Amino acid sequence: MKLKERLLFDMKTAMKVQDKNSLSVIRMVRAVLLQTEKDQQRQLSDDDVLAIIAKEVKQRSDVIAEVGQVRPAYAQKLSSEIEILSKYLPQPFSQEEIEDLIAKTIFELQASGLKDIGKVMPVLMPVIRGRADTKMVSQMVREILLTREEV
Repeated sequence: MKLKERLLFDMKTAMKVQDKNSLSVIRMVRAVLLQTEKDQQRQLSDDDVLAIIAKEVKQRSDVIAEVGQVRPAYAQKLSSEIEILSKYLPQPFSQEEIEDLIAKTIFELQASGLKDIGKVMPVLMPVIRGRADTKMVSQMVREILLTREEV
């Protein structure tokens, strides 16, 4: 089942069981998806849908970090929305899995220094997209390549 179809099915289920929290979050995501389809004048793939859902989760996480102490009730609401949205995202990679992927990619490409980050990142991006923070992975690759450059 495609992700958009799953969202529609879950929306109908939330209506039937009168789960207002899930229903509002799913409706919001579907509205963002429809608007994006209209703006880009094309059907979104599952990868596009995952990217949009991940973006929504990241936005909520950022807001929680900013206002979590000041408005705990709002932060709790956003946390429950993140929990609902996370059901649609693939399981994130652990730190060890990310390190293994980076090491494997660097070895395969025989990257020897920071100048090779342009070779490593394009290979890693399709693998980690939606399952790890790209900024964090980029920083890890940069650190590993810097240590290889010094040796």
